[in-house]
Amino acid sequence: MKFFSIIMSFVLSIFGVAPPAQSVDAYTQAEWYALVVEEFDLAYSLEDNDNYDIASDDEYFAVVQACHDSKVIVGEYDADAYVTNVLVAKSLAVAAGLDGAKLSDETALDVAVDAGFVKVSVNLFGKVKEVVITKAEADAALEAASVAYLNKIQAYTQAEWYTLVANEFDLTYDLEDDDNYDIAADDKYFETVQACYDSNVIVGEYVADAQITNILVAKSLIVAVGLKAPGLSDEVAVNVAVSAGFVNASVNVNGKVEEVVMPKAEANAALKAAGLVYLNTKIPAAQPSYVYTQAEWYALVAKEFNLAYSLDDNDNYDIAADDEYFAVVQACHDNNVIVGEYNADAYVTNVLVAKSLAVAAGLDGAEIPDEGALDVAIDAGFVSVSFTIFGKVKEVVISKAEANVALKAAGLVYLNNNTLI
Repeated sequence: MKFFSIIMSFVLSIFGVAPPAQSVDAYTQAEWYALVVEEFDLAYSLEDNDNYDIASDDEYFAVVQACHDSKVIVGEYDADAYVTNVLVAKSLAVAAGLDGAKLSDETALDVAVDAGFVKVSVNLFGKVKEVVITKAEADAALEAASVAYLNKIQAYTQAEWYTLVANEFDLTYDLEDDDNYDIAADDKYFETVQACYDSNVIVGEYVADAQITNILVAKSLIVAVGLKAPGLSDEVAVNVAVSAGFVNASVNVNGKVEEVVMPKAEANAALKAAGLVYLNTKIPAAQPSYVYTQAEWYALVAKEFNLAYSLDDNDNYDIAADDEYFAVVQACHDNNVIVGEYNADAYVTNVLVAKSLAVAAGLDGAEIPDEGALDVAIDAGFVSVSFTIFGKVKEVVISKAEANVALKAAGLVYLNNNTLI
């Protein structure tokens, strides 16, 4: 009998039918569908009479109806049966709204496998091996599907994205130019599209409602910033954008960049990073709201560290006596906090912030804003810096938020090192 059981198990395995698993480490269908409902906020209509055939007082009644209405139920619902790789894959493909997975069929399984939710193997005859999976495996699949779902529903459309890019980089178009992009004149995004088109920012064919991807974001931003000319390959575009810190990307086993939908949060971060790089090379017409000028920065430093200057000191910094920042500049000058040549309207950089704070906070080795000041500021954690391939510090404009964090950190170090009355 034992030999017969072994043979039957082998035969069932060959045909892709696994014997029932009794592992307590697996979710039942009832438990699994409850997790799916919670993760994807599935609901059912109280007015709908097309309910799944289940007792109304069943503790999973609402769960099953919600999955039924959303077409997430795979095959015949069996509350106590353990979930399999196939059931998990099909239910998640539909719940996450993946293209080609509107119904729980073989297509749903294919797109779930392609999306990396689960792994499946096939027997000698090409039939999928359906096996019970552990809770850990099911949880990992659920998390992956949730990420795919968020990418799908929280991404900018191309129309929205190009509007953000046009606003960030002050892109305009020539009204007299007959070489306009083919879009209706009464389209609310007409000016945005024309401006991006004239600036060669449009990537591929413009599709207003399509969600943006990492490759589209990378290519559009590096053109808008002026890092590269248009027409370069996806791989080169993403490499440049990754090197500039705009986007992150991964490659498949063939070395090709994987194009994925980019969530709004990541797109916003990419746009901000590109905007800061742009500020390093361009002079916009008006100061952005998220960066400090040197005049504003030194005023904050003077206030934070109670810097003052001597009225009797004739060694004043060369600045007009009626300048609104006269006292600030003289105080910072007398305390050796001015970094390089003072430029009231220039935006502060990571290097300027680091050096000025190292001196203002009285760190050892930072009596004047030189290389020593930069080193001790970095060691103290005021700012972060990166280096070029030649080992040179990358000096970049930083945001108010980053400068504020550095100022607060330096203020705390100063308080720790000094007894204030």
